Amino acid sequence: MRGPIERGLDEGDGSKEMARRFEREGDSSIVSTMKRECVDSENKKVRNTSMKVLSLLASTRPEWLYSELDFFLGLLESEHTLSVWSAMDVVGHVAAVDVEGKIDKRAVGHLEAALEDDSMVTAAHGVENLARIAQAKPRRRKAILAALGRVEHIPRDSACREVLLGKVAESMGALLPVLSKADRETVSTFLERVASQEGERAGNKARKVLRKIDRGA
Repeated sequence: MRGPIERGLDEGDGSKEMARRFEREGDSSIVSTMKRECVDSENKKVRNTSMKVLSLLASTRPEWLYSELDFFLGLLESEHTLSVWSAMDVVGHVAAVDVEGKIDKRAVGHLEAALEDDSMVTAAHGVENLARIAQAKPRRRKAILAALGRVEHIPRDSACREVLLGKVAESMGALLPVLSKADRETVSTFLERVASQEGERAGNKARKVLRKIDRGA
């Protein structure tokens, strides 16, 4: 017999609406309930929507998901692509409360590998969540910046390349306040190359971040 949460997921309650409702109710046990009842569901809609709800909750209540972080780290190797995307988002957001260092070199390696995935969406999730980890974990910052910089050397069609390099530029821009002088110089060199050699979309985003650097942001 299906529980009320699984029915809601299957019958059309939107992921954003459900995440907002769970947050308003303030009951963190919803995370373990959804993990138990929905995440491994054979119903694709229930499985995908539950993972999206959990990733949304991770963005606003990362502490709710921390006790289940090992589970989400395991989902980085899921056979279900949407589960992998949501698991990457959970890991990225929960990095901010990872007091036990669960997001280790191996976990970061999964996200770095995603940068080379054939799917542009998978790679984009990798970019965004590596940046979140770099924000939260100074010890990982230099290696993550290097990995993000290597995106320009990964063969892709021009449209996907533009999108991903634009995301890298934005991610580096978000990291500026926490970067060392040496890392800011590395970022500037990368962005200058993108601004001068890439297409309009990526180039514009790179130039926007460079202007922030020039202003001392």
